[in-house]
Amino acid sequence: MRILNRLFFCGAMSLGDAFVYYPISRIVARTTEKMYLPCRREYFDTLSSLYADESNIEVVGFDSPLHENEFIKLHNLTRIESPPIYPTMVHRDNPPRYVQSSVNWDRQIYEYFDILYSQRYREFVLPDHIPGSRELYQQLTGGVTDYVLWNQQTGDHKNGMGIDLEGFRQASNMPNMKIIEVNIGTTNNMMHYIDLIKNAKEIHCVNTSFFWLVDSVFNSTDARLFYHDRRAGSMAQINSRWNNNRWTQVNYDYKI
Repeated sequence: MRILNRLFFCGAMSLGDAFVYYPISRIVARTTEKMYLPCRREYFDTLSSLYADESNIEVVGFDSPLHENEFIKLHNLTRIESPPIYPTMVHRDNPPRYVQSSVNWDRQIYEYFDILYSQRYREFVLPDHIPGSRELYQQLTGGVTDYVLWNQQTGDHKNGMGIDLEGFRQASNMPNMKIIEVNIGTTNNMMHYIDLIKNAKEIHCVNTSFFWLVDSVFNSTDARLFYHDRRAGSMAQINSRWNNNRWTQVNYDYKI
């Protein structure tokens, strides 16, 4: 039953956040005739692709919160505010210091909206067709079918996080395979990686938006999934019954 006419869902957020919010926005959109989903300009292609089959959700790119407010007034929209996320100061031993961490921030969001966390996976429905995904698969694999997907670039570590993946795989007696790095700038649309995710033999991630995408679609790939717990400010519960405890967590004494 549609109870509201036009909604403006939260505000522009990071891409990892947007993947976690996607199932929530699909559920909320069922209560309205039309819902606008704000996003940062640099994520417009990715989110437009993700929401392509959601007929009553329109993704709108914004440059600042001021532009969001002007849009809301112009279209006379009801705004659903973003929930507060409560950070915790966490002590790290190597090197000794305190870092701020939003512990299990994803679960905090689902609790705020009173939505079961299982919906995070059940309601993450990929669009029927993702233009560009097959093309990127062909470009980066070069015809190789046994490959590893690897992402260690973050917004604040654009050169990676100093992880020697080849050394880790050799020490773990893993078979030699082509390593395909997920790098910033390869594409403006992260959904283009879906075919690569579906067909990979292994996927290795640090805590980035790419990790949240892979985790969201874990049921679409048979790859072995590895989470490298390298980021100092990251404290997320990676495994649960809802993602079938798919991730092997790799711990590091020194975090950055």
